[in-house]
Amino acid sequence: MDFSLKTGRIALIFIVVAWLSVAWWARREFLPYDVKSTDVGTTLFQAQTFASGHLWRSTPEPREFFQQWQAVVRDRSYAYYPPVQAALLAIPLRAGLDPWLIPWLLSGGSLILLYFWCARLSSPATAICAVCTMAFSPFFAANAPSLLSHSSCLFLTLAFLWSITRWQQEGDARSALLSGLTLGLVFANRPVNAVALGAAWLPWLMWSRKAAWKSE
Repeated sequence: MDFSLKTGRIALIFIVVAWLSVAWWARREFLPYDVKSTDVGTTLFQAQTFASGHLWRSTPEPREFFQQWQAVVRDRSYAYYPPVQAALLAIPLRAGLDPWLIPWLLSGGSLILLYFWCARLSSPATAICAVCTMAFSPFFAANAPSLLSHSSCLFLTLAFLWSITRWQQEGDARSALLSGLTLGLVFANRPVNAVALGAAWLPWLMWSRKAAWKSE
């Protein structure tokens, strides 16, 4: 059977809608929005601080207790973590909505980006296989809808991979700009991931672009 581009996109829509529906149901039935770890609490503290229009809060008492959640500088408390995930969660919090909407939407967006990246590298059939593999991955299912930074980091990483591949293939300046922007956002989200991405991709990109310039 000829697996065309149109067929691939129809299959992608079906998979993404199915994933979002199951994730929404599972969240409402089994994983209600609450704080059960220091990491989640710290992320929400930072998001609520941003949503209120501030970068810090006054340190509550007893100060010694809150030092495990926050970086306490004199009478001000700051979150420990890089700001991207908290800034994203602050958007629905500011509007009075559940912050879980952000990782939920980003998880679906990650499936879409994975499809277009793999389709660019190979074929629509291969891309659909990759999307199905990630959608059924226990790690993805457990972490993508969480309030931690896994969902936003994955989305930004796939945006970087898609844009840098497009730049390498087509030499499009906007894709080069987007790849740099998304890599910078990954660094502002999970710095070690950004270092690993840069170490793996940038030397290859420089070599491939140099070869392309020589051929021109």
